[in-house]
Amino acid sequence: MELEVRDLEPQQRERSGGRIKSYQVELKRLEGEFIRSRSSSNEASMRSELLESGHAGLSAGEEQRQALLDNGDVLERTSMNLTQGHKIALETEHIGAQILNDLHSQRQTISRARERLRETDTDLDQSSRVLNTMLRRVLQNRFILIAVFVVLFIVIVIAIYVSFTRD
Repeated sequence: MELEVRDLEPQQRERSGGRIKSYQVELKRLEGEFIRSRSSSNEASMRSELLESGHAGLSAGEEQRQALLDNGDVLERTSMNLTQGHKIALETEHIGAQILNDLHSQRQTISRARERLRETDTDLDQSSRVLNTMLRRVLQNRFILIAVFVVLFIVIVIAIYVSFTRD
């Protein structure tokens, strides 16, 4: 989880880093509580054995036995909670890794699409220049064609005029 936090943006990194630290502190606290419960359970069982073997009454031994059983139950529940918390942390870490992989592949896809878009834009600019050049040449050709027709018309009119005026 700490490695994933390093890849996040600064704001998210601070929040996630704080959460991770609090989870680590909570884990250490629960581990300490677990160890204390286990040691107190062992001490209680030793006392119980001493008292049962000694001159203690049955009721005191039964109370200690019940206290030991209760401590064992608390210890078992705490152990189950720790195990469940560890499983959830592993699952969360796995999901986070999958999300990071998905985001990485999506980023690559977007980068490739952006590059293709730039190439297409370059091609469109070049095509636009070619079309503008073609349009200019078409207009030039029309102008030249009209000029040729006008000159031919004038030549024909002059030829007709000259042929009638000679007669």
